Amino acid sequence: MIKHRLGINSKAQSLSALEIRINVLGVRHKDTLLLANDLGLIYKNSNKFAEALDLFESIYPISTAEFGKKDSDTIIIMSHLATVYQDLGQLKNSFRFAGKG
Repeated sequence: MIKHRLGINSKAQSLSALEIRINVLGVRHKDTLLLANDLGLIYKNSNKFAEALDLFESIYPISTAEFGKKDSDTIIIMSHLATVYQDLGQLKNSFRFAGKG
């Protein structure tokens, strides 16, 4: 299972890759946003919900502004944001994002 293979080194490598991608492509590039989404999932699956929430909250508005609310990747980021809110017991916020799209 992927969760067992993703340890601290993978998180550090993903964070480094994200920093490189931001420097090369910029924060608004689709590939940068997708890598940030993947890193958010690593945090979520590692029960690092605060880190996941920070990341998803920062990339969702960028993805929405750049690619629109109906973009498939924006919808995926939004659903991940909703599930992190749910994991944190913030159901009101979870429902707010789960109903968008």
